[in-house]
Amino acid sequence: TRKICTQIPAMFDLKVDSYMKAGEGPSYKLFAIVFHAGYFSNSGHYRSVVRNMEKEDEWMLFDDEDVTFMTSEQVAALCSN
Repeated sequence: TRKICTQIPAMFDLKVDSYMKAGEGPSYKLFAIVFHAGYFSNSGHYRSVVRNMEKEDEWMLFDDEDVTFMTSEQVAALCSN
């Protein structure tokens, strides 16, 4: 099967109030993103970015054996490429 190639901007905080009947809903913090490079889901290269929940603006990019520390701004830029 062919993967869907739609880019989704990173939303670091998600509030769902407007989707709830009562008007008050939970809020969520994004803590990980998975990136795939390639045309098919069963081949290509996967990378992930994970938030350090103890440090608000610290993220780690995992690319095979390489780990790179990033800021939220860098993660947002990575998501927009």
